[in-house]
Amino acid sequence: MYIKDQENSKEKRCGEQQRVKQPKGLGLRRHYPYERVYRQRLSSLDLSEEQCPCRLRLSRHMVTDICSLLEEELLPAGPGGHALPIAIKITTALNFFASASFQCTTGDISRVCQWSAHKCIWQVIDVLFARVSIYLNFPCNDNSQNERAVSFTSLAGFPQVQDANDCTHVAIRGPPHESKVFINFKGFLSIDAQPVCNHKKRFMQVCARFPGSYYDAFIERQSNISDLFQTGDRLRAGSLETRDTSLQTWLMTPVRNPTNETQECDNQSHMTTRCVTEQAIGMLKMCFRCLAMSGGPLESRQRLC
Repeated sequence: MYIKDQENSKEKRCGEQQRVKQPKGLGLRRHYPYERVYRQRLSSLDLSEEQCPCRLRLSRHMVTDICSLLEEELLPAGPGGHALPIAIKITTALNFFASASFQCTTGDISRVCQWSAHKCIWQVIDVLFARVSIYLNFPCNDNSQNERAVSFTSLAGFPQVQDANDCTHVAIRGPPHESKVFINFKGFLSIDAQPVCNHKKRFMQVCARFPGSYYDAFIERQSNISDLFQTGDRLRAGSLETRDTSLQTWLMTPVRNPTNETQECDNQSHMTTRCVTEQAIGMLKMCFRCLAMSGGPLESRQRLC
C-alpha cells in the first residue's frame, strides 16, 4: 500500500507539472525576474567633442541647449521610474536625422531597442513640430525689410528683394493606396517642399504639405508667402523665383530668351542672388541626411507644415 501511494502521488505531481507547462492562452504575461537588469544608456554627454558633431551634426553645447529647451515637453507622462532620460531621446532622434539609417541601427548609439528608438524619434518630431511657428517666421517690420533689401542688393546688385525661395524634393515611402500622386518628374516618391530663406540663408517659411507630382507654381500660390506680398501694406518689395512659376506682380523671375546685354546681366544677377536658397537647401540636406536621397526614403506620416 505504501508503494502504491508513492506511485500515485508521483503521478499527481507529474500531471500538475505538465498542466503548469502548458499555456492556457495568449493572455499569459511574461514572468520577469524580481530584479530586472537594465542596460546602461548612452547620450550626447557620453560622446567626445569630436564624436558629437560626427554622429549628431551638432556640438555638445548645442545638444545640451536643445535638451533644456524641450525638457518640459519630453518629460514622461507616467510615474514610472525607468523612462528614458531626455538626453537619450534627443540623442537618438538627432542621430536618425543625421544618418537616416534604420531605427535599430540608430538605437545602437544610445543602446535602446528599435521600438524605443521609434518612440524617441516621433516624440522629438512632435515637440519640434509644435514649435515651428516660433523659429520659422517672416518679420515684416520696416527695419527687417530694409535690412533684407540692402543685403540682397549687395550680393549681385539685384534691387528690392525680400526673400529667395525654391522647391526641393524629399524622398518618402509613400502610402500604397495613393502612391501615384507622390511620384515626381524624376521618377521617385517624394514631398515637394518650398523653403523660403533670407540673405543669411536662414529659413523663414516652409511649405511641405504637397506630394511630389504637384507643380511649383501651384505650391507657390497655396503657400502663406503669397498672402504676405499680395496684401501690399506688409511687404514693399518682391520675391525671387524660377521661371517655372506663374507671373505675379510681386514675383521677379528671369527673362526668357534674353535678346540684349541688359537682359543677360539681369538674369545673371537674378541667378547669383537666388543661389542663396539653393545653398541653404544643400547645406541642410548635407547636415541632415534624412532629407537627402542618399539617406533613403522616409516613412510617410503626412504633416501639414
